[in-house]
Amino acid sequence: MPPKKEEIDLNALPPLKHLCVNIRIEAAKSRATKLLNMLKTCKSFQKNIQRDEILAFCKEKQLYVDPTTLTDKQKKDPKFMAEIATELTSEVMNKAFQLFIQDQVLAVRKAKYLAAQAQAAEKAAPPKKDDKKDTKKGAKEAVTVAPIVEPEKVTPEKEYPKNFDLVFIVQGFPQVPQEQIELIIHVKERVINWGVVEINQTEQPEEFQDDFEKRMEDFVPPPTIKRQYSEESLNYAASERSVIDDIKQARASSQPSDPLRQLTIKELILDMDLDAEEETIKQFYETIFEEICQFSIDQQQYAEWITNKKPIPLINKEAPKDPFDLEIERIQHEAQLVEEQQKAAEEAVLAEKNKKGAKKEAKKNEAELEAERQAEAEKHRLNELRKQQIQDAIDQQLKMKTKLHLQYYKRQLSDVQLQKIGPGILLECLLDQLQAESTYLSNSQIPPSLEDQDDSDQVNKILANLRGQGNESIKNRKQDQVTESPKQLILDECDWIEMRAYFAQLHDQQLVVDREHKIFDNLCYPGIDRQGMPEIPEKSEKMRKAIKAKLHPFVNVDVNEFERRQLLLQFEDLLKENEPEKEWHFGDRIYMERHNRNTLRQKFYEALLHDPQVIMKYLPDDDALMICCYYKNPPGRTLRKKWSAEWRVLPNLEYFIQVRNFNSDYFYDIDYQKIGAITERCKIMYPTDNSLILATKFTVGEKERLRYRVIKENVIFGIQCGFYAQFKEPRMSVQDQIMNLTFKNGLCLRFTQLGEVVQQYHHQKVQEQSQHQFNLYDNTDMNSEQEVRRVITGQGSVIIYKKDGSIIILYSNGNVSQYKNNMWITTNNKGYRQSPKGVEKIPCAIRTDPESGSKVYIRDDQTLIIYYKEGYQYTQHQDGTIMLLKGDKIIVEHPNFASVVVTIDKAKQRSGTIIKKNNITVGFDNILDRSNDGRIVETFYQGCKVISYLEKQEIPDSKQYKTNRIHLLYTQDGCVSKCVADEEVVIITAEERVRLNNQGERRQFGQDIDYWIQLYSPSEDRKSGVYTIDLERKCIFTKDDESNYFEIDEDGHVVTKLSTTSPQNQEPYTPDQIPDGIFVDEDNKVLPTPKQWIPPRLFLVRNDNTGIELYNQYQLQDYFRLKSENAFCTKINEELPNNVKSISFITELKQQNKKFIDVKIPQTLDIVPKIIQKTTIIAHRVFTYRNFLEYPPFEKEERIHHELSLQKFETWQKNLLKTQNEFGILQKTEEEKEIEFTIQMKILESRRTDYSTESYDQAKSKIQIPEQQITSVEPLEQTLLKSARVQQTVQQAFVDLSRKAQTIQIQKQFKPFTEVKGFATHYFETNEGIEYLKFAPENPPIKKQRQKVVQINDEPQQLQQIEQFENQPEGVVPLEQLPLPQYNNITKVIIKPSVFTQAEIDEEIRQKKLNDESIKYRMSKRKDIDVYGKERKDKKLVPCLLKTNPKLELNQKYILTDATTDNRVKISSMATRVYQQAVPVNQIRNEGMHQTIIRTLDKKNNLDELMDKKNLMVTGDINDRLKKDLLIYPITVQFGELRQNGKYEYKINVKNEDIMAQRIVLKQPTNSNIKVLMKQMGSISLGLVREVFIQITTDKSGQFSDEFQILSKHSIYTIPINGNVLEQAIYDKLNTEQIKLSSKPLLKKNVKDLFQSIKQQNIIGDSQDSDLLPKINYDKNYKIDPFQNLKKEDLSDDDEN
Repeated sequence: MPPKKEEIDLNALPPLKHLCVNIRIEAAKSRATKLLNMLKTCKSFQKNIQRDEILAFCKEKQLYVDPTTLTDKQKKDPKFMAEIATELTSEVMNKAFQLFIQDQVLAVRKAKYLAAQAQAAEKAAPPKKDDKKDTKKGAKEAVTVAPIVEPEKVTPEKEYPKNFDLVFIVQGFPQVPQEQIELIIHVKERVINWGVVEINQTEQPEEFQDDFEKRMEDFVPPPTIKRQYSEESLNYAASERSVIDDIKQARASSQPSDPLRQLTIKELILDMDLDAEEETIKQFYETIFEEICQFSIDQQQYAEWITNKKPIPLINKEAPKDPFDLEIERIQHEAQLVEEQQKAAEEAVLAEKNKKGAKKEAKKNEAELEAERQAEAEKHRLNELRKQQIQDAIDQQLKMKTKLHLQYYKRQLSDVQLQKIGPGILLECLLDQLQAESTYLSNSQIPPSLEDQDDSDQVNKILANLRGQGNESIKNRKQDQVTESPKQLILDECDWIEMRAYFAQLHDQQLVVDREHKIFDNLCYPGIDRQGMPEIPEKSEKMRKAIKAKLHPFVNVDVNEFERRQLLLQFEDLLKENEPEKEWHFGDRIYMERHNRNTLRQKFYEALLHDPQVIMKYLPDDDALMICCYYKNPPGRTLRKKWSAEWRVLPNLEYFIQVRNFNSDYFYDIDYQKIGAITERCKIMYPTDNSLILATKFTVGEKERLRYRVIKENVIFGIQCGFYAQFKEPRMSVQDQIMNLTFKNGLCLRFTQLGEVVQQYHHQKVQEQSQHQFNLYDNTDMNSEQEVRRVITGQGSVIIYKKDGSIIILYSNGNVSQYKNNMWITTNNKGYRQSPKGVEKIPCAIRTDPESGSKVYIRDDQTLIIYYKEGYQYTQHQDGTIMLLKGDKIIVEHPNFASVVVTIDKAKQRSGTIIKKNNITVGFDNILDRSNDGRIVETFYQGCKVISYLEKQEIPDSKQYKTNRIHLLYTQDGCVSKCVADEEVVIITAEERVRLNNQGERRQFGQDIDYWIQLYSPSEDRKSGVYTIDLERKCIFTKDDESNYFEIDEDGHVVTKLSTTSPQNQEPYTPDQIPDGIFVDEDNKVLPTPKQWIPPRLFLVRNDNTGIELYNQYQLQDYFRLKSENAFCTKINEELPNNVKSISFITELKQQNKKFIDVKIPQTLDIVPKIIQKTTIIAHRVFTYRNFLEYPPFEKEERIHHELSLQKFETWQKNLLKTQNEFGILQKTEEEKEIEFTIQMKILESRRTDYSTESYDQAKSKIQIPEQQITSVEPLEQTLLKSARVQQTVQQAFVDLSRKAQTIQIQKQFKPFTEVKGFATHYFETNEGIEYLKFAPENPPIKKQRQKVVQINDEPQQLQQIEQFENQPEGVVPLEQLPLPQYNNITKVIIKPSVFTQAEIDEEIRQKKLNDESIKYRMSKRKDIDVYGKERKDKKLVPCLLKTNPKLELNQKYILTDATTDNRVKISSMATRVYQQAVPVNQIRNEGMHQTIIRTLDKKNNLDELMDKKNLMVTGDINDRLKKDLLIYPITVQFGELRQNGKYEYKINVKNEDIMAQRIVLKQPTNSNIKVLMKQMGSISLGLVREVFIQITTDKSGQFSDEFQILSKHSIYTIPINGNVLEQAIYDKLNTEQIKLSSKPLLKKNVKDLFQSIKQQNIIGDSQDSDLLPKINYDKNYKIDPFQNLKKEDLSDDDEN
């Protein structure tokens, strides 16, 4: 008999494992109800709990009392009312639910216990006796047989592997998280087949019936039925979703120890097929129980796993306190002590007064009371003063603490512009700031403020650094900059660090380029420093060369070309191994670019920035690494990638089930919600236009971040808190109906709906003086008030907002309005002012320019207004703003801001243009045709152009109109964007624009119209590659050529609709939990692989950290187009051997800001001050250089020959191995091995071209800037340049043709040394090898342009002709090219076959004919040809062509000492002189090095720039290309034969060809008998000649030679002196013979005998010695005028009258 109920021991009850599960179904309400009803049919281990059961239990246990059942007595009893709950709150229901579950579990345990007891008692009881009696009686009596009823067939219940005894399915409860519930199943419905739906069962639009009847009458099919959820279903699904969100939010806000953290929410997808709805629900019903049972097993595994895991506690380390905070605490503590002491003293005095037995104070009179009151007031005043001093001290500490923040960081970047530094520099400077602060904090010392240091201390520190060893490189660099020529400054175009930050320095004079390159050294890239390669090469260098030397004899092309082809095949094999589903062909990779270490790392940084697939392969034969970066384009054009970090914290049960594999051995004691799951999930979509759509989701713990963007060529755009797009130069964003453009220098342009242009710098620095800023009065306080922003209105006015709150409005007619101190003051063009308080007129001068007829107004407030006769008005305001009013245009320019052109057409304003629906091309030729208000605002800055106008457009299918402000953006590289501020943004990249033009009308770029059609077409009609941004829906979408639709929005939704999927265009389902790595949707795997892939990037990194990259034409076509359109770029094509072409681009970096105001300002009037141009001196003209090597394509025919070469080599190897195995291997001596290796190396080197081993740096060092980039090239230089190239081509051709003969000759040369008895040691010693060398054909000709290659056998002849051509006199300037020498029998002409078509050949002939005609015309215009076209026979010497080349050297003493203070000539012809911008002379004389360094404390000044400007006179003197000094003729003093004991004189002429007068200094020769003198002293004016006399006294006979020097400002000229002194007898004899032979004396004509001249003067007499008579020079013939005295008398009479 079972025990009684009261006697059951609870500890003896059997255990019961139970599980509470809640199910939330986010689906259509009807289908959710069906599933919930099906769940009510309980399984053997299932028990359902309804909300009504919990409510009844709550009432039964008196947890809740219905207020309607209470009596009046109970209601009046406050104690009773406090104990019971009369409101059914969530807390009451939760408590009742917990008790209900406990009661249910206890009841099940008791039932199991009683059943077990009953079963045991039944087995232990003996059988009964009555059973036997009944048996006997049954034999006698007739037995009535009842009909047999067959039991119903019960389907056996499915067995589930589980780890619980009972599961409670809770339906409809709870609404808030409950500790007892362990699992919540969140069911999400996804309809995969809508099935056949009747019209009446779907929601139809309004007036559907009328529309349907009308269409039936016209036999028009009705519109497609929209299949969707009903409103009731949507509300039901939303309510279920909100419950799940509330539960997740409550779990996230709970504590780590809260049991709620173990709640698991599991999502299940219900794939609903409406054609088989019942079957689908039944199958999902079983799926739910499978998931519940699996969860119980996971729960057990989690409990076993976490038992052995002990988290590592974190060590809490207290950070040191800030010294400023410590100082504040000390001040407050001292103040508190003083206050306590004062309070204690007051209490002691008061206690003394109140002490028992103390004498009472006598009554005080009025004087004593007044004294006490004054003492109390004084005491209060002192207390308040002390409190104020304490507060001031605390405020001072707080101020110093704030001042220290980022002080060191800002100090390092104070001398450099922010656009010249990258993120690496910013991060490193920030780390330096943190280190500086931590140093102060660890020492608990208050750091001194850098700004409070004395100027002299800073100067001393800078000087100390300059004296240190670490700055020796800086000094050397500065010296190099002074002596370096502008032609030598060439930057690598691929080195964008150097391109961005050339010449930029930090505060410690450290180059930004060097520092950022060092930062890049810390980054690891494949192949650099043998990353991804074995530390020790698998094959040595000798082994690698030997292997190649064996292979190269079988190659029928150049070695370099063979290795390139082999590399392309290896890249194809590499990609076939990883992507076998696609056919790879790299034969079109005809361009090769070489890189050094710096450029290669930056190329890797650029290629790996957007996370492509990277595969690598090591090449042991080359000791190099192949790297391929590509984007996998899978079937379905959608790829998913996931990356997860290793867990370092203990997870909860939900994360344990999701992750499963926890490979970490240790875990930190940190909440998993903070840094638990760190994942990155990315969905990549590939439209057919080769763009990338990246939807990336970052997860850190319970937080998620989205980053959705599109990468299209060089443009990156996305939508996140508004639309943004990063072009090559500016960054565009659209937010709150305003389009913003931000440039790298910090200037932000905002285009509002009112047509205004707001310009503002992000970083509020003092604006630098511009190159062309006008300062009429040379006012140093110009722009002293910092400008915050400026607004250019649609009327062309400029509103300037100052930092102090003042406002200035500048008008185009010269009026100015200023708001300051709450008062407006308006000034008109003539200086009259108007204000509420009344102000005086500004003085204004008005003049008329007699030269141009323009009228000039110049006011005293530094405003210049000019009215030109042509009708336009020029206005220059005080701050440098220039405004031009010309017709219907108003142009506004400022050197520091963008230029704005406002066009106002009054006729268009009155008409009010309305754009019809199909008027797409309207406005292409004239944008005013689309403007509704007749106003166009154009903004120009750094090559970008923005057109803003107001457009009124007709709404389709209605009679309404809409008005929008439209902004059109044109970037420098050709990208176009249309922004309708409240509707959409359209993006068309430059490459896509070219592609649209090629597919359309094929116009010239810049005049193409196809992009315009796409901009103004409806979004659904736009072509592939055009992206549309819907600003209302906040999404980006596009449709490609295959009709695939892609869309991403700001909320994280991604839509992909493929044309190859079902008609519903449903996106394939992807589970939330996907494995790490690459994942392709299962539904997409059956689709074909797309043909269009983004071209992979192919790199080869060599063991010396250099490398190459291979391109095809598609990858470089946009780059070539931009270079061809750049006016400052020069393209150099150089033909190399083996049909290889070198393509170099040299581009000069220049500011390309377009200037629209170019007027002539009158300079003849005295009231107009001279314009002072303040320029920033750039020591060098900067050029960029980039080089490509173009190879022939590797097509089918070349592949066949390449394969045959490899087969021959393999056959030879097999035969060699066979022979070795058959006859054995003959051992060679070391000498024989060395000889064989030498032969192989010579063969290898003889077959290799020079450029194959040439590095990129070597190629760059050889390049020279074309002269047309710097100055106009002389025709002679052009001819020599072309001749040198022809010479190089001919020589290289000779080398190519003679290689084979050299190889055979080398073989024959070393053959005697390798002859040994035995087998052949080399292939060329075998019979087959010898026969091959005899009959080996020459290398097959490479397809090339038709040309003749001349093999020169007599090179000295051509070199002699070129030398003769170079040694022509300077006056001869031939314009024709040097003709090639004619070779008859000594040349071998090889005509290579052409691949040109006949049209191209005809065009080449025509161009050659035109070139010949132009050369013939230029030759006919030479000075050697007369007007009849014949060569001049009498070539006369023209004095202006006289040129001499004396021996000279720079006058260093003058240049280094006096040139800095030399006079400046400021005339128009000297405007190009560099030294015109040098500092004033007074500044140089009065300012020393110390004052110069002090000036660098100002952030605007840089020490290098100040020194360069100070030394500009020296630099200009050295590098002045227009400099002309002296013309000296003759340049040698040849006395010839002189008589002994005589005195002779020689004269030379010195002409001043410089633009300035200058003095010359004569330095005497060393021979004391020779004197050099000038008879006329003083400076030599420009263009005049000064005579210099050389006198010699011949005391001794014999030959003599000496020299003297003429010192000018620029040079020192050395003039040699030569002669021969003969004895008198010998001289007379020779003189007599010379007169007989030639009738000329022996003394030269230019030599004057001074003794003979003195004798002639003595013969005349002493009458000429009188001072009253004029001196007569008898060397000249004088013409005597007999009427000279009469003329003088007439002149004297006129003077008297």
